[in-house]
Amino acid sequence: MKTEYSIGEISKIFELSKDTLRFYEKKGLLSPVRGKNNYRIYQSIDLWRLNIIKRLRGLDFSIEDIKYFLDHRTKSTELSYLKKEKEIIEKEFNRLEKQYLSICDSLNELEDIMEFNQYNEIIYREFEERKILFLDQAVETDSQIDFSRNQLILNHEDIRISDYNFGAILDLKEIKREQYTNYRGTFLLIEDTNDFNTILEAGYYATIRFQGPYSKAPKAYNHLLEDIGSKGFQPGKFAIE
Repeated sequence: MKTEYSIGEISKIFELSKDTLRFYEKKGLLSPVRGKNNYRIYQSIDLWRLNIIKRLRGLDFSIEDIKYFLDHRTKSTELSYLKKEKEIIEKEFNRLEKQYLSICDSLNELEDIMEFNQYNEIIYREFEERKILFLDQAVETDSQIDFSRNQLILNHEDIRISDYNFGAILDLKEIKREQYTNYRGTFLLIEDTNDFNTILEAGYYATIRFQGPYSKAPKAYNHLLEDIGSKGFQPGKFAIE
């Protein structure tokens, strides 16, 4: 069994450049012996150290932290570092899981859009009571809406946010004034948590979807209000987008 390796062999085995190996040596993480012609010779101890270095660097441990661990390795320090590794991996796992679920949400939304064929038609739907996290902050421009969305994201990182659970409230009086972008506030639709501050009442809702720019919204709202009135209904105090 081979016990000594050249820098070229180590570079291939660990998929590290020769410059990186020299850098680790300069920082005191590796100490290969010197052979003929002053060539570096890596032994089993160097392979062991490189395995640890790669693992910890992959978790963004600093060079200084890795050197401390290698130079002061005890059961206590190993336990401490393993706990740190576990914590980092758990955070990364949670981040990736959240990203994965967000991608699944986007796929479902896109598939729903592609399958939907009732654009510009008014559909009356009965909704149960819905919990929302409402941000009572008037918005008007796209940048203000994006900012409020980011506020909700930062304050509630545990909640997945997609186009389907993020919305805005537009008061009926603003619609009648033809001020279709004077939103009272924005919200997140909450499902599996008690972290809510407002409830959308249960009942029948007149809904409509349209394709294209938001400049088509006035026509859609007029269509909605006319249909609601023609059926003898009274519109609520606000619209949900």
